[in-house]
Amino acid sequence: MSKLTKFWKELKRRRVIHVITVYASASFVIIELVNNLAEPLNLPKSLPTIVILILAIGFPLAIILSWIYDLNAKGIEKTIALSEDETHEPSIVPNAWKIATYISFTIIIGLIVINLSGRFRHMEPGSIHSLVVLPFGNYTGDNQLDYFVSGMHSSLIGDMGRINGLRVISETSSNTYKDSDIPVPQIAAELNVDAIIEATVTCLDDSVCMQLKLIRAYPEEHMLWSRTYRSDKRDILNLNNWVIKDLADEIQLQLTPEQQSELEIPRPVNPNAYELYLNGKFHMGFLAFESQLTAIEYFNKALEIDDKFAEPYAGLAGVWAFLKQMDYVSPDEADPKLEKYMAKAIQLDSQNAEIHYFNGIKKVWTDFNWEEGEKAFRRCLEINPNFSLARAYYSHLLMLLKRPEEMKEQMNLALETDPQNPLIQVLEKVELMVQAEYESCIRSTKQLQQIMPNNPLIMLILFQCYTETGEYDMAIIELRKILSQLADESVIEKLNQEYKSKGFKEALVAATDVWVKLPSFASAQNAIMLYAYGGDTDQALYWLEKSYIRRDPANPYMGIIPYLRPYHDEPRYIEIMQRMKLPL
Repeated sequence: MSKLTKFWKELKRRRVIHVITVYASASFVIIELVNNLAEPLNLPKSLPTIVILILAIGFPLAIILSWIYDLNAKGIEKTIALSEDETHEPSIVPNAWKIATYISFTIIIGLIVINLSGRFRHMEPGSIHSLVVLPFGNYTGDNQLDYFVSGMHSSLIGDMGRINGLRVISETSSNTYKDSDIPVPQIAAELNVDAIIEATVTCLDDSVCMQLKLIRAYPEEHMLWSRTYRSDKRDILNLNNWVIKDLADEIQLQLTPEQQSELEIPRPVNPNAYELYLNGKFHMGFLAFESQLTAIEYFNKALEIDDKFAEPYAGLAGVWAFLKQMDYVSPDEADPKLEKYMAKAIQLDSQNAEIHYFNGIKKVWTDFNWEEGEKAFRRCLEINPNFSLARAYYSHLLMLLKRPEEMKEQMNLALETDPQNPLIQVLEKVELMVQAEYESCIRSTKQLQQIMPNNPLIMLILFQCYTETGEYDMAIIELRKILSQLADESVIEKLNQEYKSKGFKEALVAATDVWVKLPSFASAQNAIMLYAYGGDTDQALYWLEKSYIRRDPANPYMGIIPYLRPYHDEPRYIEIMQRMKLPL
């Protein structure tokens, strides 16, 4: 016999093969048990790795011991070497060893088949490219914690959005399904996603308890994965990292080395400061002036606890940008605060996508710095490709710079990740209007107006589109709606009187003459628009110059807005455009 054959026979005689089979099957069972019980029993996360290392170290030791010793009816005895075996009779394997070997072999094959068939049945590599994280269910028994649960939902979406190769639906569109009983396949079809994540928060005190389920929508609804997480409240941001790593493994999404490194970085946070920050973000989501002031209070309280916490600084910058945009405060009051808070936020955390988003807003609509604004938006989207609002506002910047193809691409991407966000839909209608697609703009904007009947920007879009198409009766209807929110009854009476007796243009000029003299008048842009459409060039250019001096946040649109097109050859208009460094 060859040496190899003799060695194989000796392995069988000493029952090494039987030991290998039994040891392997026992190891399989132990590893499966530890993996499945670690999280429900809140065992250390490192335990599965430790168990595998112990079993790996024990494997060669088991082989060595099985070569030296034998387990038989007499107990453990040293195995006789073949050269010392005087009987030269074939070794008889006890029935117990045979049964244990057969059972072990069956267990090994069974576990392999179950794991592989289950994985291939439920998931093919690359089969999930998009998903939506539905609003978290608050099962803590305390409805006052809704703002915190909502913040956890927003935070997980933001962190998941950073993963390249995965389209994650943004928070606003996700929230339209809050407390909804719409079936999973229908939600997936409406949002054009492959899968859905459902989450419930069951405890929220010093610890955070959360259960997640991943549900595939096609070809039929099927739960692919479910896991329970529990962490200290100080590790709430690390919790997102654990979820993302587990999810990426489950859907076989290949993470880049950079993404893997980022997910390993600890993200501790002061739980009290974080709670105040989430409360601020919650109130910031309401557009009323009073809710913005409440958000400022919460952000400042968070910074009193932790003045190295970057997100509240970004929140404060966002609030002041909104207050200025809505004419609640003057640019002179808002701009210094915007500059201060934005600089601090970037200094503390240059890897936060939301901070770069707010910085892009500031650079474009406060500083009028197009190059730096584009850098900020691009950096934001490098960090989080799924940041839908950043794409929508970047699309508007590209519109200001007259790069229409890039503009359309960014807006389409924004709508893919946030198709039901009303703000993004309104921003898209502005682009349709600027491209003179008036009929399409009117049709789609009127549909949007059914959802948001009191939105002043929708009224302004319709007023301009109707005016451009000569539908003056419809334009006057929308203008009355605008004036009912921003002016008083005397302006509307003047508009109605002049429109009936003299006509459209005369009515616009007469009503605006009354409006601008009121103490409450604040919007230079409305004066520019109405005087321009009314044909009063001197007044339109006067208010345009006043708007430029005031650094009105709507100034960037002066190069593309329809009502200023008749003035593109006017020297006063050209001079302002050149000072703004906008393309003529």
